[in-house]
Amino acid sequence: MKHLIVLFLLAASAATYAEHPAVEQRQQLFEEIEEQTDYLEQSVDDEHWSEVETTALKLDQQVQRLLTLFPPESSGEGRSRKAVWRHWDAFERDMMSWQMAYRDIAAAAVAEVSNEDALDQITSACRSCHRKYRSLW
Repeated sequence: MKHLIVLFLLAASAATYAEHPAVEQRQQLFEEIEEQTDYLEQSVDDEHWSEVETTALKLDQQVQRLLTLFPPESSGEGRSRKAVWRHWDAFERDMMSWQMAYRDIAAAAVAEVSNEDALDQITSACRSCHRKYRSLW
């Protein structure tokens, strides 16, 4: 019986996260960005510079699109904390810094060099935003 209650609560919780269409879209986009960033890191390691440039520029655009997927009416839905909307300017700056790191990697790829600082910035941006703006449940 306890397992049934837990499953019900988890299902109800998951349904809450996808009430607003933007919530589901941004969750999917975050997953795509994570996968593409892994691919980007591998491409940098393999020195496939044209792939690095293409992937980094695509990621730049995906992060830009993310900003449109946080409409005010989706506040309180999904795993995003209300801090996103309460501190929108800071959130937007963090997202723009994340975007700039992808642009820096793309520019380095044109010169066929690795930009470890930008890769580190992407990784730290993910951790930082999760701490500031994402709920665990």
